[in-house]
Amino acid sequence: MNYSIKEELHKLIDKCEEEAVLYEIKERLSGNEKDWWDELSKEEQDEIIEADRQVQLGNYYTQDQVHKMMEQWKTK
Repeated sequence: MNYSIKEELHKLIDKCEEEAVLYEIKERLSGNEKDWWDELSKEEQDEIIEADRQVQLGNYYTQDQVHKMMEQWKTK
């Protein structure tokens, strides 16, 4: 085992002031990592599945396309 990486991690954790980051590290290291998908409602899961299906079918706009459309709408 590489102890220098452990020492480096200890130092980074000691310096960290972001509680959310510390909780995430704790969850990952303790093996209690939750699957975010399971925390979604059935409706939210269905919406994501449908959105993915639409993307696979090519039914979406890129960010650049949306920006161009917005510029056109502003000039009208």
